[in-house]
Amino acid sequence: MKFRTPSADGILASLIPILSPPKPPGADARLGLRITCEAISEPGVRGGGSEVVAASQEPQGLQGRFLASQEPQAGEFQSATVPITCTSCQHQPSAPGGFGGDNIGINEANIPSAEGVLNFIALKYFKIVDPSKREERNDFLEYLKEVRQVLYVDAQTGSLIITVECSSLEILEGLWNDYCTGHLNEMAQKFLVTEDILKEFGLIEVKLTTTILEEEYIACRGYFLQHSAWDVLPINEIGLHSPRTPTRERLEEMSSDNQRLQLSIEQKNGKIRSLEYKVLELEESLGSSHLLQQNIKQKDEKVTSLNQVIQEREEKLAELENRLEDAQARNHKLTHSLKIKEDKITTLEESVETLDDLVSETDKLNLLKDEKIKALEN
Repeated sequence: MKFRTPSADGILASLIPILSPPKPPGADARLGLRITCEAISEPGVRGGGSEVVAASQEPQGLQGRFLASQEPQAGEFQSATVPITCTSCQHQPSAPGGFGGDNIGINEANIPSAEGVLNFIALKYFKIVDPSKREERNDFLEYLKEVRQVLYVDAQTGSLIITVECSSLEILEGLWNDYCTGHLNEMAQKFLVTEDILKEFGLIEVKLTTTILEEEYIACRGYFLQHSAWDVLPINEIGLHSPRTPTRERLEEMSSDNQRLQLSIEQKNGKIRSLEYKVLELEESLGSSHLLQQNIKQKDEKVTSLNQVIQEREEKLAELENRLEDAQARNHKLTHSLKIKEDKITTLEESVETLDDLVSETDKLNLLKDEKIKALEN
């Protein structure tokens, strides 16, 4: 009986399934964030809806290089990006010609378009920043990175591509829970729609809606459930996986315990990051409260100053009222004195009239006397 000697290629081909390391968890656990935008310039006027597709990319992009395209896999949709050098978790590609001018996002009817607003958001808030400068960092990216563990965000004209790759089922469930409760959309609305956006386009409101496709979430969840049972097999002297032994059973138990411990650690780390983020929000709120207290203090000082002015004017008014009362009292006295004098004048006038009558009678008597004297003389 002749035995066929296997070739080297055949031996290598048979060893590849054994020697090949398992795909790292999370390699296919990618989700696409789809953001729709509605721009409102004035009551009754809407700029229409536009969509920004957030797609996933290889996590190696965090090291500074990204593929121009990649093959679509289950649970994700294909996208294309431009090569870009990564220096932080926030990036901004160079704007092409004609983009970012004075009329960015303005259509022929002179109404801001939703696509233009999204392009402006992509170029303004997803750019290269200095991570050490808090004012330059995008709070939405901070939320995704620190709380939800987003690996990379790439902004380019026409679309906003966000890579979301979960490294564990806990992280995936946390992101999905934020989406289902609306918290993810609230964070996008809070941190991406700012006063700068509204002022730039003369808008009164911009509404963002973030969507995660359920089939993509199910595909990612299925991936984690499928790979949750993978254990690292012990290696024998020739570098191959050894068969199942009691030692292997123990290693499987230890690996399972390690996985549970790792999930617990990741969950606690996620909670810690969430608490840190909440502390940051509280500190910002405290800063706002401090400013509010300063404003209230300034207003209280102004009120105190106004109260002093009012008190001074009330004192002056009281003084004027006292002077008015004194003047009225003097006027009353003068009026009374004038009345007495008028009464005296009336009495004197009556006396003068009486004297005038007496003088007239005296003149008459004197005249009669003279006439009688003349008559006696004759």
